Amino acid sequence: MEANHEADMNGIYCLETVWFDEEFKDRTGVTCVSGYTKDVDSNMAWAFELMYLDELARKNFGNRETLLTLQRHLHDKRAYAGLADELGFRMLV
Repeated sequence: MEANHEADMNGIYCLETVWFDEEFKDRTGVTCVSGYTKDVDSNMAWAFELMYLDELARKNFGNRETLLTLQRHLHDKRAYAGLADELGFRMLV
């Protein structure tokens, strides 16, 4: 699916949310799918994604258990100040 990159009146770019479920994950054969459950401010999303990708790069998240650990960590308000929840970030492992 393509993201919508239309600018609003303030020049803020909003990315279109992508819908996925367990069937999508099974059909594509991926280990994990992640995304947002609502429209997000692109600047906030980019900041979060830099942290998310940094976590992925630092650890070997090749199996379900380590991905579940990452999922819990990303939603820990102490670690990311609630940014994952505010953005509606979701990981399907």
